Amino acid sequence: TTAPAQAAPAQPVAAQPVTVVDRAKKHIEEGNRSLILCNNKLSDDDIRKIAPSIKMSETLHSLSLFDSGLTPSATRTLCAALASQDSLTMLDLGHNQLGHEGVEAVCDAVIHNSRILTLGLANVGMGNEGARVMADVVRLNCTITELYLNSNGIQMEGATELADALIFNNRSQIACLYMFGNDMGDGVSELQNLLQEAPEAKESVPLCTDKVLAFLMGTHPKLGAASQVYNLRMGGG
Repeated sequence: TTAPAQAAPAQPVAAQPVTVVDRAKKHIEEGNRSLILCNNKLSDDDIRKIAPSIKMSETLHSLSLFDSGLTPSATRTLCAALASQDSLTMLDLGHNQLGHEGVEAVCDAVIHNSRILTLGLANVGMGNEGARVMADVVRLNCTITELYLNSNGIQMEGATELADALIFNNRSQIACLYMFGNDMGDGVSELQNLLQEAPEAKESVPLCTDKVLAFLMGTHPKLGAASQVYNLRMGGG
């Protein structure tokens, strides 16, 4: 008789590599207070996988996805999770090309949020259109204390909307507003009427045309030294 053939030994199954998404979910679900995923190129699918953990977390206080390749679609997914998230106090989505669509999703998520204190939206392609939407947040939100809008292509029109919103909101808690890297441009003579509300303004202060808006925002009583806005960054890179 022929001896039965010997079964080939089972080959070990290669362990699946642990991905950034796996580590992020585990980090959140372990109850950690902060998640920093800066400089990671996350796909829309990655955000879809992480979003439920963010939504369910009761301990996550800080979330930074700075320069993580977020798209407007991924931002909508993330913001849908944030809409019912009530532990987060710091959100930084800077240096992602969110555009107007992504900025609008963020604004919808935070406009009535009473927990977020710091909102980072530097260099997200906001432009004037996004600035108008952000102005609605500034007009109504009473808890944000730090707002980063630098390097966003915001020109006179968008900056004026933001200034008007700050003037309107008597309960605004914004203490640090970062607007540098936005080209306010020339031709802001229509803002000169704000000088009537700026008793700190002195004739001796140099007033170049392309700095009129910066000057007005820095001297207006609601926006300058006489207000809660003690750190208004308008110049620089």
